[in-house]
Amino acid sequence: MVVSRDKDVVIELLNAYGIPHTVLSKVKPGKSNLLEEWFIREFKTFKITKQFDPDVLVGILSPPIAHIAWMQHKKSIIFNDTEHALIAQKLSYPFCDIICTPSCYNKDAGKKQIRYSGYHELAYLHPFYFTPRPEVLKDLGVEMGEPFTILRFVSWGAHHDVGHHGIQNKIALVQELERFGKVFITSEGPLDNEFEKYRIRVPPKKFIIYSIMPHSM
Repeated sequence: MVVSRDKDVVIELLNAYGIPHTVLSKVKPGKSNLLEEWFIREFKTFKITKQFDPDVLVGILSPPIAHIAWMQHKKSIIFNDTEHALIAQKLSYPFCDIICTPSCYNKDAGKKQIRYSGYHELAYLHPFYFTPRPEVLKDLGVEMGEPFTILRFVSWGAHHDVGHHGIQNKIALVQELERFGKVFITSEGPLDNEFEKYRIRVPPKKFIIYSIMPHSM
């Protein structure tokens, strides 16, 4: 069983790939809303797992998954690749059974930690699972071999973003990158008017293919 959050393009991608899922909550801006959403996810996950009765619960640094598994005497596996996500680590690690991290993860998470040679993204980017489709570049107006850049602007609303910030002068970055090729932007939040002409206007399912083409061919 897959449970999901209404965040960015998650729901659209799950539906596009035909993966049945239950939406637990909708992400809203603001740290107070993040805390409220955590409680909602805990409550709904508890109800769902009582009915579904899973043997193992798996999540990416998810306190609700760790807590519910612990309360229901189930096994839980937590994946994490973000060293500075301290709040979620403190809320998850004491309650889970296994902590899976990439081998490049710098922190020692203790006896529960299992390091693996890879990254989360290899679950769908590894050549065993992904086959490039050069023809989809036409939707972007890009020719084979033509350089281009895709920028992703995040909302900086996650719990591990507290005290951090992104690029301060985005327009200068875009203008510099335009010297080397076309620039496309995808964003979690609203885009300023000056960036609208760069917005990537393709379905998220195709965008995954676009975004990894330069690395795969």
